[in-house]
Amino acid sequence: MTTSNTKDGLFTSYDAEYWNTYLDARPTYSPNFYNLIFQHHAQKGNNSWTLAHDVGTGPGNVAAVLAERFERVIATDASPDHVNAARQRQQQTDKISFSECKGEDLAHAGLSPPRTADLVANAEAIPLMDAEEAIGCFAELLAPGGTCAVWFYGRPTFAGPDSTVNEACQRIFYCISTRLLNKIGGVSGPFWERSTRTIASQLDNVAFPAAQWRDVVRYKWNCEQATMLFHDESQFGGPVERVNCVGPTEEVVSKTDPGFWQMQWGAAEVRRWFEAHLPTWFEDKAQDLELEGWYEELDRVMGGGSLPVAWPVVLLLATRV
Repeated sequence: MTTSNTKDGLFTSYDAEYWNTYLDARPTYSPNFYNLIFQHHAQKGNNSWTLAHDVGTGPGNVAAVLAERFERVIATDASPDHVNAARQRQQQTDKISFSECKGEDLAHAGLSPPRTADLVANAEAIPLMDAEEAIGCFAELLAPGGTCAVWFYGRPTFAGPDSTVNEACQRIFYCISTRLLNKIGGVSGPFWERSTRTIASQLDNVAFPAAQWRDVVRYKWNCEQATMLFHDESQFGGPVERVNCVGPTEEVVSKTDPGFWQMQWGAAEVRRWFEAHLPTWFEDKAQDLELEGWYEELDRVMGGGSLPVAWPVVLLLATRV
């Protein structure tokens, strides 16, 4: 597996083998979730299904679903290795074209004429981008009535019947996360500050100017009682700034649904999740006894079994004026 070792490039050069592991370890976007996006496009948008962009395609899983509805899909990623991996994984369809391009630069990349796309999707990538530049770029790509769909899921939340056990598991999860993030240099610097601010703000810092957008809806699942951050912010310099750019006419729909994308995890699944999301540290590294101790403690707290895991999720939908 080929990976980047820079802390600014956690998702810059992973191959197809890695992405299979990643997809197995993370939640799966449900058909009902995609239908929410498609319904918005049909009811609030132009109801045209000719061209979609999948920005930050990673392994191409979102592009494959979009290809079931749209005549053509352009899937892009800033990493050439990602593009190659996605092309290999999705080679069964000729409806998807793959290109290397930074998301903020798409409006000038010439992959499609300006203002012709019917939908732009950006899954789990907006914290890695300059949100203002990205949304401006998406506006340039979209035709009038086109739909912008941006979503992100935060850290796993233990949702078993015993709140004391859940809290203990969450504490251990943060200990593991902090240990691993410290090993790759912590979360300091402009890239991490911007990314952490976006996640902590639950994407409320992603603005949709009224001159360009209408019918903005912000869906939030399991966000009222949970942070989306994957690490304990107190371990990295204290509370993270929360930014709110939600406009006065925008609709916010908050739901509590522990069953949303729910998974069943034991200590082994927690380990697999971390190894999938921070693979650069796990390559050819000596055993970390402290880390192993946390996994053993987690298994003990779980009684050697497993617990349901829920996810805080935000979906932003907006229609191009």
